Amino acid sequence: ATEGMNEAGLCVSAQSFNYQRDASYQTKTGGDEPVVLGQGVVTFLLRSAETVADAVKLMKSVRVIDDPEFSATLGRAHWAIQDAGGGFAVIEYVDGELQCHSSDDNPSVAAVG
Repeated sequence: ATEGMNEAGLCVSAQSFNYQRDASYQTKTGGDEPVVLGQGVVTFLLRSAETVADAVKLMKSVRVIDDPEFSATLGRAHWAIQDAGGGFAVIEYVDGELQCHSSDDNPSVAAVG
């Protein structure tokens, strides 16, 4: 899935992140966290989270990795997430590091949603 909304009203949308030269997911090695392929993040979050806070916590608990064939064809993504309570975040990986820009940390981010 590239976008959707679950029963709790959490919306997740994968957005192209190809313009970002340093866009890269994590490596498969280096941790004991469960692994999620980049193209599986939307489905993972819609099945597992109810709020933006849940989604951010979940993303911090997994290792998001590349599928080289998928990324070579369609590139990498970052994700816009919004919940029924108005929470909003953009989650992305730059140089393999999770970056989270949320309305909790910066209320002006909510204006993007």
